Amino acid sequence: MLVIPGNHDIYDGWARSFSGSEERRVAQISPADWKEIFSASYDLAASQEPGSLSYSVNLNPHWRLLLLDSNLYSSQFSYTHPMTSGAIDDGERRWLSQELVEAKRLGQDVLFFMHHNLYSHNSVVHDGFKLNNAGEIVQLLSQYPVRCAFSGHIHAQHIMSGWVPVPEVVSSCFAESDQGYWDS
Repeated sequence: MLVIPGNHDIYDGWARSFSGSEERRVAQISPADWKEIFSASYDLAASQEPGSLSYSVNLNPHWRLLLLDSNLYSSQFSYTHPMTSGAIDDGERRWLSQELVEAKRLGQDVLFFMHHNLYSHNSVVHDGFKLNNAGEIVQLLSQYPVRCAFSGHIHAQHIMSGWVPVPEVVSSCFAESDQGYWDS
């Protein structure tokens, strides 16, 4: 299993546990805690971006997986709601560019994963759910053999392909019932 954080995972002031009708505040985790908890994923990394939780995995000689941390979160313990917006910052973008160049050099196809969406998948849920700098990232990805992007922030099932530069599959969370996929 390979993991990337979502917007409720790092320093989430809403972190709670529930037992029946009882609700309790629980400990929040830091980026370092995340890497320790999911060390099995990071142990498989071919490369890690030092300023974030982004990493790459060479699935085999033909496929490279790029897993990017697109979240904006507090740098310390928080009592507030998690940030909804996301972006790929300058350090991550430089690292991503290097990873794409290396994949192309090795003749690898790329699958791209992040929490936030590249595109607006519906007219209702998109503000704060689509990557803040999505246009810039789509332009970068479309120059390389990126076969598909995967995201999930809108908690809906949807596929955009054909008329977009990089196809994207959006998946719901594991805690919600199956909603089926629809393609546009």
